[in-house]
Amino acid sequence: FRYLCCASHLFCGICVGMNMSSILAIQILLAVIFAVLAVITAWQIQAVAYRTHIRGKIPVYIGTGCFLLWILLGLISGQVWIPLGSVAIQVVMGYFAAYGGRRSDLGRTSASQILGYRAFLKNIPAEELKRLCRMDPDFFFNAAPFSLALGVIVPFAKCFGGRKLAPCPYLVSGIQNRRTAAEWARILADVCDRLDARQRRMQLEKWSAIRFR
Repeated sequence: FRYLCCASHLFCGICVGMNMSSILAIQILLAVIFAVLAVITAWQIQAVAYRTHIRGKIPVYIGTGCFLLWILLGLISGQVWIPLGSVAIQVVMGYFAAYGGRRSDLGRTSASQILGYRAFLKNIPAEELKRLCRMDPDFFFNAAPFSLALGVIVPFAKCFGGRKLAPCPYLVSGIQNRRTAAEWARILADVCDRLDARQRRMQLEKWSAIRFR
């Protein structure tokens, strides 16, 4: 499905390239270049949908940059409506690919619960937060992995204000003093980024070993 959507954006690239010049040879060259660029950037634009509700927003920034790039190319070529319509389609199709498909009753319930929990973590009422902290003194640290995975640890930490929290019970570090939830959120996010980087490096090493074996 995503490949077909990328193929549709290819024609947008050809159109933009053909309108960049009046010289036939240059038109053909630019049409080929922009067609290839269109396929690559269409995939990146679609990828925005896959990171809307989870952590790791770099694909969102890349996809947004690709979106704006095609608007700029449309303005330069004098055909702004074609690129605008095409990239808008890529955005919509990206969400269809990420969230579409038939779900079972259990799947619909799970998706609703996850999105509901995400919305709750972003803006916990003060009284509810006090109640949760009374029931579970380590509520922040127990809920932090979920807020991290769902990409809302910053607003989640803001709900705790400036109160100081004891050291994280499951993160082994040299930090002994109490810190605010916002400070702990930055530390936990940094740890996750380091773990992600290590996993990517291990994947590259794995494929390199297979390739040169």
